[in-house]
Parts: sequence; structure tokens; C-alpha cells
Amino acid sequence: MRDKRVGNPNPNPERDAPRDSDYYEQKLQAELRSNQSIRESIYPLSTRTLIIRSRSRQKFSPLKIIMTDSKSPEKEALYKLVIAAYNYSFYDKSAAISSVDVFCSAVPRFIDWLNETEIDNRYDVLKNYEAYHFDLFDNHGGSSALLSIKTIFTHALDRSIELYEYLTSEELRYLHDLRKTRVSPNLNKSHKSLATYFGGIDWLRRSDVGIGSDLYSILASPKLTVQSLSLSASNIILELYKSKLELHNFSKLFDFKVSEFTLPKDLSHTKKGSLLDSYYIKLFHFITNQ
Repeated sequence: MRDKRVGNPNPNPERDAPRDSDYYEQKLQAELRSNQSIRESIYPLSTRTLIIRSRSRQKFSPLKIIMTDSKSPEKEALYKLVIAAYNYSFYDKSAAISSVDVFCSAVPRFIDWLNETEIDNRYDVLKNYEAYHFDLFDNHGGSSALLSIKTIFTHALDRSIELYEYLTSEELRYLHDLRKTRVSPNLNKSHKSLATYFGGIDWLRRSDVGIGSDLYSILASPKLTVQSLSLSASNIILELYKSKLELHNFSKLFDFKVSEFTLPKDLSHTKKGSLLDSYYIKLFHFITNQ
């Protein structure tokens, strides 16, 4: 699939030449000094300074993200991922409206930390940032900062074409490996048991508007509820098995052969539908000729 942003019917070598981050920063600062409206630009992956205009209507207060450590190959790969996520979030028409807010809330702090941290184990980068964030806000066991960071990974790795055009296979492999980092569970999130849930809707005990006290007692008991679900699942599996045997016997009765079926090269449910149609036709003729 071709990126619609790439390609120009009237190429201009001087205009279309790649620019470095200093060029874009000077351009934005010049517009600010001349009181012109600030125009955001799609940044090349080599950019190491992002200037994002304020979403407020009150005044211009740009958000500036600077990536400073270009000597680390791991940081370089992450910097490129951030730029790709920025281009997707701000300029891709298919991007969710919330993607801009996720980027602006998650990336600045992550980049500030990444610029200063020393990477000992390249595969522990995200876990180290998660631990740093827990310490910073004294929020151990709470919501993890990796939830939003992994959303940034999704925007770049699953939505960006340019990332796969400009990164090396080693960089891409590293980013995909980092993406597998497990997010720590939120231990502070409240959990309700079945007994607690049904205890909050005790009107179900009533026979006139509810299900009666006997059925209510069964539902409110986790053990009985699980047993009921297990019996239901067992009955469903048994009925499916009986249906399978009936189809098998029916096929043997009419000596079905694979060569008699021309299945479409399509999705599996379409193939199943075509097969069932053939069965129905055979069965119809069988019943009609009885």
C-alpha cells in the first residue's frame, strides 16, 4: 500500500530535499516571531526536535520534545518510533482523535527519561521506565505508564509505513521485541466477586420482579454458578458431537466424495456455508424421493 503523502506530480529538488530538525525549528520560530499561524509539519525520522503547537485557543505555548542521545542505537530506534507515532497521530486521517492526546501526555516524560538514562539491558528499557514512573508518583501497584507507551508502539509499528521504509531490520526486530514487554497489573483496581455483585442487587430475591430466593441463592454462590456453567458447556459439547455424528452418517449414506465439492477460495465461513448448501440439497432430494 502506497503512502499518499509520498510522491509529488511537480517535483522540486530544492523544495523536496530532506531537512534536518534545525530547519523545522527555525521555521516555526520565524512564524512565531512574525505572529503567523503555526503550521505543523510531518517530520522526517531523522528529526531530533519536535515542536507541537498548543491545542488551546488562548495563546501559543508550544510543546517542545528534544531527543539528545544519538550515540545509543537503542535510543535512536526509539526516537524514530516516536517520530513515526507523531506523524501518524497528527496527520493520518484514519488516526483516532484520542491518539494526539495519548502522544502529548505520554511521550514528553518518556523522552526526558530516555535522554538521561543509561541502558544496561536493552530489553529492560520499558520495564525500567515503568519502575521509574511508579517511583516518581509513588504509585506502586497502580496504573502502569506502559499502557500509553505501548499504545505509541502500536501507532508506529502497526500504522506507520515510513518506519518500515527507513529502519534497519535489526532496529525493527528490537522494537518488536520491546513491544512484548509485560505491563504490571493494576493491584489497586477494585475487584468484585459474584457474591458481592449479586449482594448489591438483592431485589432479585423477590418473586414478583426478580427470580425468587432459590435461584438467587444459586447465582450468589460462586461454586454453584461455576457448576452450572460447567454443566451447560458439557451439554453444548454433547449436542455438537451428536450433530457431528449425524453429518458423518449422512455423508456415508450418500457416499460423499471430496471431488464433488467445488469450494470457493474465500474465508472459512464462506466455505462452510457452501458445504452446508450441498448437504441441504442432497437431503432435500433424499426426502423428496422417499
